[in-house]
Amino acid sequence: MKNKEKRESRMGKYAVPTMVLVIICIVVTGALAFTYGITAPTIQKNLEEQERLAAQEVLGGIEGVALKSQVKSYGGKLLAIVGFSKSGEVTGVKVLTHSDTPGLGTQPMKEDYLKQYIGLTELNAEHINDDSTVDAVTGATISSNAIYQAVSQALAEYKESGGEQ
Repeated sequence: MKNKEKRESRMGKYAVPTMVLVIICIVVTGALAFTYGITAPTIQKNLEEQERLAAQEVLGGIEGVALKSQVKSYGGKLLAIVGFSKSGEVTGVKVLTHSDTPGLGTQPMKEDYLKQYIGLTELNAEHINDDSTVDAVTGATISSNAIYQAVSQALAEYKESGGEQ
């Protein structure tokens, strides 16, 4: 009889806290899902507004088209927007989101660095180090190349569409 009581006591000792933890997890997960459901439309609206403003910025007040481009960078995905004039020249580049290391890793995302793409109509290589028309930031080659790839991707999309979007 003692062994059976010990076994039941041990089961109760572990089962009750486990059940409480499972219930807490279910409640918290439900609360997070509910909160996400309420905030998702606002977040999406804010992202669309950010993209609209970025498109205006990269176009610089001229008539043209702005294309989004997503590539892999050092810290994960990098989303950039590239503006094009009607003649196919890059009018501006802006990084919308990234996960690269703050500091040196974000140097290529600054306006002064991105200006070197303005006026270009093509990029001539697979990697930034192989193209003499643009420079990479020393110590941030992966981030520099990600931006190069984003601009290259947008250029290809622009040309593929015949310059119209």
